[in-house]
Amino acid sequence: MPLPVVDDQDGEDLTELEFQTKSLEGEFIDFMVDEFGQLWRRDYTYALIDVGEPILKYRLRRHDADWLPHNITKRIVFYGKPYEHWFAFSIMVSKGKVKECKLISKQ
Repeated sequence: MPLPVVDDQDGEDLTELEFQTKSLEGEFIDFMVDEFGQLWRRDYTYALIDVGEPILKYRLRRHDADWLPHNITKRIVFYGKPYEHWFAFSIMVSKGKVKECKLISKQ
């Protein structure tokens, strides 16, 4: 499901950009909506690596994992500044599928 057209005069293409949200659980977790409107979550695994330094004994290393369907039902607000403007969108997700997407603001 594409994002709504925001302003043809600006010519800003938002299809491949990253946005952020505080509407979903967890920090630094990747979410994606595909072209069919399915919400996906990328689950990672973590491991402690011994770096052997006196001050910083261990480092947390993240290992990539698969994209899994994220079958939630809720309204999600996401925002970002891909170019010259801040954009905010609201999407309604039902059982992991985007049912509605609208532009909230462009500043």
